[in-house]
Amino acid sequence: MGIDTLARNYGPGDENATKDMSAFVAKLDDLRAAFPGSTVAVAHHSGHEGADRARGSIALKAACDFEYRVNKSGDTVKAICTKMKDAPERAPATFSLEDIDLGFDPEGKPMGSAVLIPAEGDDSDDAPAKLSRNAKLARETYVPAAAAHGVFDPEEGLQGVHAEDWRTAFYAKHTGDNTDAKKKAFQNGRKALVDKGLMTVTNDVYLTTEPVVRMAIVMQREGRDNRDGTGQN
Repeated sequence: MGIDTLARNYGPGDENATKDMSAFVAKLDDLRAAFPGSTVAVAHHSGHEGADRARGSIALKAACDFEYRVNKSGDTVKAICTKMKDAPERAPATFSLEDIDLGFDPEGKPMGSAVLIPAEGDDSDDAPAKLSRNAKLARETYVPAAAAHGVFDPEEGLQGVHAEDWRTAFYAKHTGDNTDAKKKAFQNGRKALVDKGLMTVTNDVYLTTEPVVRMAIVMQREGRDNRDGTGQN
């Protein structure tokens, strides 16, 4: 569950006071206890003078199991792990912020939102930057293929996308001169994603292991459902 933002849910307390911040953390623990197995994610602002750390009492970071700092420059968003309590800190992850169409509201007005799509980063340790061009295109085109043709379970969500449906989306975006070039590029791209653990495959059905890609698929799928529900494209 998300607390967005800390300031809007903090009440009359002082963010800089350890006592007040500790009381806030205790309430978060109460939420976790009320919903076993859940994770509480708190969106919080950085300080005006220290953009590299969350503002207020350090008691918040001390209580966190993990912390990420999110930087935005234009349409590029980078998530940098600044704490991982019981594991090594993860490498930075870079995303592009892309607009999506969510159909129309009851009054017929267009609705939209934005999703984060894995993108190439400028950090040598950034996982997306290690992907080949074909792998990046394969990851990008997996999203619309899954939104349109993915197999979904009512309780467990996306179960995967058949290679043929994914291939069609990939071919439409690839700039190869002929079918053989597109075929080879797709084979290399999807193999790279599997080899890096970003995809699993069973009987030619591919399933992403990346939560952010799953979220992008859900957002595109919901947008398509909204358009269908209004009868407009």
